[in-house]
Amino acid sequence: MSHRSPLRDFATRVAALATRIGLWPMYAAFRALPQQNTITLVTRLFSETSLDFRLLAAEIVRQSPDTRVVILNHRASTKLRIVGNVITQTYWLARSRAVITDSYIIPISMLPHRHSTTVIQAWHALGAIKKFGYAALDTPEGHSSVMARSMRMHRNYDWLLVGGTHMSAEFASAFDQDREKILPLGLPRVDHLLSDEAAEQTRERIAAEHPEIGDKPVVLYAPTFRTGTTVPVRSVIDAVDTDRYALVIKLHPLDQIDDEIPGVVTHSVISTTEWMFVASVVVSDYSAIMFDAAVRGIPVVVYAYDFDEYAVNRGLFINEPSLFPGPIVQDENSLAEAIENPQVDAVLTFRDRYLDRVDGSATAAIVSLALTGRPSS
Repeated sequence: MSHRSPLRDFATRVAALATRIGLWPMYAAFRALPQQNTITLVTRLFSETSLDFRLLAAEIVRQSPDTRVVILNHRASTKLRIVGNVITQTYWLARSRAVITDSYIIPISMLPHRHSTTVIQAWHALGAIKKFGYAALDTPEGHSSVMARSMRMHRNYDWLLVGGTHMSAEFASAFDQDREKILPLGLPRVDHLLSDEAAEQTRERIAAEHPEIGDKPVVLYAPTFRTGTTVPVRSVIDAVDTDRYALVIKLHPLDQIDDEIPGVVTHSVISTTEWMFVASVVVSDYSAIMFDAAVRGIPVVVYAYDFDEYAVNRGLFINEPSLFPGPIVQDENSLAEAIENPQVDAVLTFRDRYLDRVDGSATAAIVSLALTGRPSS
């Protein structure tokens, strides 16, 4: 399905041109100011500092105490706030020695940065099951090609991070970038997921905040966001024996569950990453959360009831069932059976194939890249 219509395309091009014309004089004025010894971390996904950004900020201070860290949590809810965010982003792009982002940021893509500034795209996922970005243009869930080209989506990056070499070609396609810019460094949360100290602290916190779980094995349901359709929460609830298992549902931030469901954890402040420390099984569909599960070797069940349809309408980077980190099931009975019989070997094979840097060194390598502008040998 195409997003294209002549009127919409014209409006998109006009809006993009107006944005660029509006930003240039301001950016030129900001660039006339001296560059600062600052590394800016910017997102439009979160209103609070993410785990990845917290870990990066701490490592920057460790490696370079004189470097200032600026964190811009720019998830906006109004047009006025978006405008303010873009102005702030433009200022720090002009003033910083390095900028790290986990999302698409308008000034980064539309304005050429100084040669002395390093811009790193640390995308918020270690890998990708479903196609996104340029690889999904003009699909029902993707952006329009006119919008992507007009807004210069994902331009001006010096480096892009991915979880492993086997995903380099896919990320190059999604970001429409040269493969040489793709670095398989992973993300800071990989180091966190490997930390024994973090595991112990998180388990204690979960036990304190959710005593109802007790000693039950935890089934974590974390599906991807689906445009225009609802997530099959009820079918997952029906497939899980909540007398024997603790079912935790963590939906995409754009999805939500309005009501409390007896016997099911649905509104926990514990993040999806934190739940990985206690999960016995992760149930997902096409979400990149499966890469995070693989870091810890947690068995995965792929509840992809619409696999064939989704592969056509959205497109999948990983479309061979044998390459998934667990069995693909398409109905409640098969889901219940797969939860009862977790396949550890499948997720470990997946980890070995798709994740290069599972050794606790990702955060240090990313910060070194930001400070020096080049990958460490």
